[in-house]
Amino acid sequence: MENWITFVIIFAFIYLLDAMIRMNRRIQRTESKLKFLTEHARVPEHPLNEELRQLIRDKEKIEAIKKARQHMGLSLKEAKDYVDSL
Repeated sequence: MENWITFVIIFAFIYLLDAMIRMNRRIQRTESKLKFLTEHARVPEHPLNEELRQLIRDKEKIEAIKKARQHMGLSLKEAKDYVDSL
C-alpha cells in the first residue's frame, strides 16, 4: 500500500512538472510573437507620453505615475512600470 501511494505522488509530481514546462514554452512563444508584432505594428504613441516624459525630466516621477494611473486606468505597479519604460 505504501509503495502505491509513493508511486501516485511521484506520478503527480512528474505530470505537474511536465505541464509547467509545456506552459512555459507556450508563454515564451507568445511573448516572442508579441515582441515581433509590437516591433512591426507601427502603433502611434499614446498622446500622454510626452507630458509624462516632461514630468520625469522635471523630477516629478510620482506625479507622472499618478497621471498615468488617472488617464490610462492602470494599477500602481502597471503605471510605475509604464513610466519607467519611458
